[in-house]
Amino acid sequence: MSHLADCSVKVFSEISNTKSWSGKPPEGCHANVSVAKKVDGAQVITWITDRNEADWVMTSLTVQMEYSELATPMALAKGNKDVMSRARRLGNCLDSIVNNNDPSECRYKASKEYYASEKIGTERHWEIWLDNGRKSIVDYIIGDTANIPYPPSDLNQGESLPPGTELHLHIR
Repeated sequence: MSHLADCSVKVFSEISNTKSWSGKPPEGCHANVSVAKKVDGAQVITWITDRNEADWVMTSLTVQMEYSELATPMALAKGNKDVMSRARRLGNCLDSIVNNNDPSECRYKASKEYYASEKIGTERHWEIWLDNGRKSIVDYIIGDTANIPYPPSDLNQGESLPPGTELHLHIR
């Protein structure tokens, strides 16, 4: 989970420094990235998909940072530290669910979906979150369908930003 959090932190830093998003994953980030502008902040979704011959596994991290946190270097550093800490805790919960069927300190929702029309196969979904603090979610999906869901969970419906979209941060 730390590699997804690291990618998210790099994207938030890019947004804070340039006031826009390039539309590309940051250097050293080997995950897919999507950014959405929300009423109260920017949302970054990072995810990776591992495939083998029979099935695939998608792991994603969705995290939101308030505009006030993106406005100053000090607030950004504090926000980035919190993103890394929460991702570590969420990763521990994911490991605990996968290995022991125990969510530890997290809350989660699990579902299993069967497809028999255009999309054939089975998908098992786990959505994991912490109750308080920064909005952040881990999605863990295992499936054998031909099509992989894209993109993962949105914290509260919004449109993904096209590359180069400027984010005007006027904090009062």
